[in-house]
Amino acid sequence: MELVGLEVIHKALGKGTVTEYNEPYMIVKFKRREVKFNYPMAFDDFLSVEDPEISKKILKDLETEKISAMVDILEESMNRDKDDDESDTTNQTRGRQTDKPNNIAFKLVPNNGGRRTDKIGYHGVCSETVLKQNVLVDAHTWCSDEACACKQYTEGKIDRKELDDMMKDGGSVCYESQLLRDWKAYAGVRHNGDRKAPPTKLNQVDVNSLCILTSREPNTTEKDRYIFGVFLIDGVHEGDTLEEGHVTAHKKYRIKLSKKEAEKMLFWTYHANQNKPERALWSSGLHRYINEIESAQILRDLVTLKKGTKDEKLAQEFLEHYATLKNLDIMSIPENAGALKINRVDRN
Repeated sequence: MELVGLEVIHKALGKGTVTEYNEPYMIVKFKRREVKFNYPMAFDDFLSVEDPEISKKILKDLETEKISAMVDILEESMNRDKDDDESDTTNQTRGRQTDKPNNIAFKLVPNNGGRRTDKIGYHGVCSETVLKQNVLVDAHTWCSDEACACKQYTEGKIDRKELDDMMKDGGSVCYESQLLRDWKAYAGVRHNGDRKAPPTKLNQVDVNSLCILTSREPNTTEKDRYIFGVFLIDGVHEGDTLEEGHVTAHKKYRIKLSKKEAEKMLFWTYHANQNKPERALWSSGLHRYINEIESAQILRDLVTLKKGTKDEKLAQEFLEHYATLKNLDIMSIPENAGALKINRVDRN
């Protein structure tokens, strides 16, 4: 089906026209701006078409994509417990270890609060555009919860000043809004439909392990997930029935990236799932555990990325310190072997 020229309707942006399609992405031009969407997944929630025949074709493509994704999720879920029970022996296949990892990566909602040229955000309330995208369009779990201040703002229950004032005196409106201010990452609370489960515990992470902060822009796929910050963990609260687990950052060994820098540090360049390693698929959960080799690869590439910046020396010291803690030889760190690297090899 020819997508270029197709007229679509967006819940918030109104009518638009597809101007470009490069699988799996399409560019839609609206009255005030152009937006990149994933096809066909964008039609599952916030895009539609008026022509019933075209709608049927899109829904068929959407159903096929959903089935494929569901199979991947089920397979990964079935293998998760098996992976956790693996022995502590090391397997260097594709440069990855299969021993029980204790470094941690977090999946975070986009937040451009406090964003500048040299800062990616995660230091305040989102801009109007990103806030409404998170609440009204993408409907992220907390963003769209009735208890969320941002949700209340979109409903006119509080004004913008009241919303921004919640950040004063150490306050916050969400995990993301305080993340690069307080350098504290939370495990969150799992939701199952309308039911809220107990707070999530962190029962595998250790002090002196690496914390990796990841996110992706709206209307992109998992392949576009980037790393926007890392820190050495100096404190771990495992969590209990009342409070979710969280980790805190070392006062020195912490690095944040600008948006342009983050886009060069794609998470799936380093990480691959045990099951179907060629697929960039996070599945459920707000965090996952990462092995030492992948963590060292991230720090090694940060050294290159930060050359010529104020963080150049810190990045080098961070890598050396981590390698010492984990008894790693920097010169022997293998090449990156994440899902994106595997896909590249397969294509060649």
